[in-house]
Amino acid sequence: MSIIFATIFAGLLVSAAVKIREMWWLWRRYKIPLQWLLCFPLGTHPSDCVFFWSYVFYLSHFLHMLRTVIVVLRRRKLVFFQLFYHTISAFMSFLWLEFSQSFQVLAILFTTLTFSVMYGYRFWTSAAASDGSCNDA
Repeated sequence: MSIIFATIFAGLLVSAAVKIREMWWLWRRYKIPLQWLLCFPLGTHPSDCVFFWSYVFYLSHFLHMLRTVIVVLRRRKLVFFQLFYHTISAFMSFLWLEFSQSFQVLAILFTTLTFSVMYGYRFWTSAAASDGSCNDA
């Protein structure tokens, strides 16, 4: 999962940088390129690379929901926040794509960076615990 989110983060970051560079002629209206991340121009259609990565992010939420179903099937304790987050974030990602919401770029960059660090940490701690090298003091 960490690799998936790191790929989405890198792809969206590069796509956003390319899109900002392509829109240099609009910089007279937008004082700084960061404003494009906060407010897309009117009439923006979800058809470029930025929206591709948004769609991949949307699909990744179905992996999260699948993991939630697996937790339920294994009869482990399901935290309400986990179910709530997976449901709301998938719905929110759909709305971002459907209505070309501007804030999605920053939110996806923050979320994918957080998830890639979190899942990377989980991987390394579980790999070290299964290796037994942590207890060799």
